[in-house]
Amino acid sequence: MWPLAASSIPSSSSLVGSVLTYGNRSFASMFSLLPSPAVYGDTPLVITRAKNYSADDMPEFLSAAGFSDDEVALYRARALPVTLDFRAPLVPLTSINGVGVPTVDKLVFWDGNFSAKPQVVNGDGDGQINLDTVLALERLIGDDPDQGYFKSILIPNTTHKGVISDELALKRVVSEILGANSIN
Repeated sequence: MWPLAASSIPSSSSLVGSVLTYGNRSFASMFSLLPSPAVYGDTPLVITRAKNYSADDMPEFLSAAGFSDDEVALYRARALPVTLDFRAPLVPLTSINGVGVPTVDKLVFWDGNFSAKPQVVNGDGDGQINLDTVLALERLIGDDPDQGYFKSILIPNTTHKGVISDELALKRVVSEILGANSIN
């Protein structure tokens, strides 16, 4: 949900204006950062007094938040199928993620005013990627019998960027790379 959290972006007059610039909004990859219905289903992610929106309701939420019909269609045609049909890559994979950092879990627009800054309800993660998403990836890849080698590493109290910039985390990443290269 972090792409939609106005608190992580300099404030502006509207949710749409403050969250994504026109250029970023033209890239389907921004929509791929939205929660997958396969992971979050009908769990409320955006909360208002009148209606809650889940990952299943994302097209409706995008429309309510001011995204154009073309942008909502782009989400439905490009990003949504990718999140619903995501599969294990079937190549050796080590996934390294930070955890233990407040990460956007839910957005509250109590009055339904999507132009206002939301109240952010945090969960666990790395500050950008929610732990629920990381664990879903672990299940998806780790449970695939055709996957072969898969290893997941969670580095405590490490941010998304910190995985490659914090000294201890970076040492762990380098150690994993060297270990993987010695196996092959």
